[in-house]
Amino acid sequence: MLRSNADVESGLIRSGWQDGSIAKTVDVHIKKMHELDASAWAYSKAFRQVRDKWKYYPDQTDYIFGDNPDNLGPNTLINGIEEYVNFLERWSKIQNKDQQEIRFLLADESNRYDEWMRRFSTWLQGCQQRLGQIKKSIQ
Repeated sequence: MLRSNADVESGLIRSGWQDGSIAKTVDVHIKKMHELDASAWAYSKAFRQVRDKWKYYPDQTDYIFGDNPDNLGPNTLINGIEEYVNFLERWSKIQNKDQQEIRFLLADESNRYDEWMRRFSTWLQGCQQRLGQIKKSIQ
C-alpha cells in the first residue's frame, strides 16, 4: 500500500510539472510526501519488529530478506522519499517556478525517485518469491 501511494503521488507530481499546475500545488505534494515519509519510517520499525520476532530462525529470515535488508528494503523507501521531498522544498522557494524550464528541473529528481522505488520493489518481489519457495518446500 505504501509503495502504491508513493507511485500515485509521484504520478501526480509528474503530471503537475508537465501541465504547469505544480507551481500552485507544490505545498500539497510536500505535505503528502511528508506523510509518506512517516509511513516509511513506520514500515521500517515494523520490519525490524518482524525480524526480531523471528530472530530464532536466522537462516530462514536471512534467506527471505536477503543481504542488507534494511538498506535494500525500508531505507530505500525512506531515502527516496526524503530526497524527493527535500528537493521539492528547495524547488518550491524558486520565484519563477511556473516557467516551463524551471518546472522541468523536477524531471531528473522525479526519475531518481522512481529509481529508488524500483529498487525497493525489486527487493520486495525477491522477498516474496523466496518466501513462496520456502512455503512450497514445507508443504
